[in-house]
Amino acid sequence: MVGTNTNPCTEQERGLYVDLTSSLTNLKISDSAFDNLHYGWYLHKQVSADTSTVQFVDVDDTTFNHNNFKGLYAEKLEDATFTGVTVNQNGYDNSMLGMCSYFGPFVAGVDVNLKAGTYQNLTFDNATVTNNALGNAKEGVEPRSRRDDGVTYGAFPATLTNVTIDDGVVTGNERGIRIGEPGKNNAGPTNVVVEDVCISGNVQTYSGVDGSAYGGLVNQSLASVDAENNWWGSATGPTNPSNPGGTGDAVYENGPVDFTPGSMPVAAAPPATSTTSPTTPSSPPCRRPSMRPAMATSSCRWRPGRSAPRAAPRSRSPASPSDSRAAPSAPARRPSPSPATT
Repeated sequence: MVGTNTNPCTEQERGLYVDLTSSLTNLKISDSAFDNLHYGWYLHKQVSADTSTVQFVDVDDTTFNHNNFKGLYAEKLEDATFTGVTVNQNGYDNSMLGMCSYFGPFVAGVDVNLKAGTYQNLTFDNATVTNNALGNAKEGVEPRSRRDDGVTYGAFPATLTNVTIDDGVVTGNERGIRIGEPGKNNAGPTNVVVEDVCISGNVQTYSGVDGSAYGGLVNQSLASVDAENNWWGSATGPTNPSNPGGTGDAVYENGPVDFTPGSMPVAAAPPATSTTSPTTPSSPPCRRPSMRPAMATSSCRWRPGRSAPRAAPRSRSPASPSDSRAAPSAPARRPSPSPATT
């Protein structure tokens, strides 16, 4: 699904849309594109006793690129895995928003803004999240569960548990990863794990003030975040008061973030000897062999002591036979073709 990026104020150019009270389950998407739209995905949710959801989702080798507002926006989503996806240049030009420029501070690569329900199990595995929301106030990836205060959200709160961001690259965004919502002291999401990810070069370009810290990992929730074994752009580790001398991407803590130990980058590849293609982009700042050789991407070295990459993200406890939320058997995955160009 490739759009035109025209008339973004209508918000109608959406690659996948689920309305306020509809459900979508058992969704499998491979080798696809949701590019040049207003929203790549828009999963809408009514703040009420409505029980609609989007559940049992498996997306691989798919792009969410160059969308006016957000690559993926979800107000309901659970039991979902995104593998080898690319999220690049979303919210790329605020000047195109014209009469709806007030949307500018809310653009993002991935915004999981869950509402009115109990949600679980979101995994982003070997994702490449780059150059999102530049010049605006949002970030590359933001998982959050909507606050439970006030008249509206207090009556219909949302919770989220089990969020994994594993392997891959989060670089060059306005912020890298933000957990929770600024100023709301969200209790969750809970059980958040960020590991083996290159988190670097996520620096502020927005000239306004939105009340939220900047950095590679910003935890605005009250819950703890396990962020061990990531590369922060420097051998000194992240910039953080508990890490004196750290010069890498900043880690901001409202709730605690465990970022030690960290990973070290692999040695830079030698420069190419050919001079016939002077416009070829240089290698990304984070590099290591991927856990999937056929999908080699940039990332970080395996942490010391790890003999080999894992074949998959850490597993969760399987649902019991009586658990009505248990997912059906996953369909077989076909071999990935060469990466698509956009």
